Amino acid sequence: MRNSILKFGALGSAIMVIALIASTQLMSVENSDNYGIGEVIGFSSMILSFITILLAIREVRAKNNDGSMTFGKGLSIGLLVSLMVSAVYVITWMIYLEVSDSNFIEEYSQAQIEKVQQNDELSTLEKEEQIDAQQQMVVYYQNPAFRVGITFMEIFPIGLLFSLLYALVMMRKGSSRVIDQNI
Repeated sequence: MRNSILKFGALGSAIMVIALIASTQLMSVENSDNYGIGEVIGFSSMILSFITILLAIREVRAKNNDGSMTFGKGLSIGLLVSLMVSAVYVITWMIYLEVSDSNFIEEYSQAQIEKVQQNDELSTLEKEEQIDAQQQMVVYYQNPAFRVGITFMEIFPIGLLFSLLYALVMMRKGSSRVIDQNI
């Protein structure tokens, strides 16, 4: 079980790291439209990387003598893969912010503020509230503990959802064959 978790956790992590680097490079180009494309790439890669949860659960179930898999065991496998992928995602993001001298949060918030200002469906009060929230996010993001927490919360809930879904789908009782030993 441990080998399957490590193997598929590493595979999911590799997918995530490659996509994270690709999307950050895309978003670093000075064009606010790239943030939307980067977000699509980012969330698509999260989904792709969490398909490895299904592969891990399936492999463990296949290696089990009778092909059984309880919901709890499937969930624990899924959560461990999710934690591994999420931790690698957070570590990669933190390293990227340190080595790139990125002003990511300032640039991203500014792009979001521009979208809010151009949105004619919002009242002046709603615009002010959303702009204040974006500006407050920049302040909070300077705190590394907050940054780690918010980055973890970007990805882990998706892994949790996939873990629950795959554990439910892959659960199976053992073989119901009865072998008559008297024959």
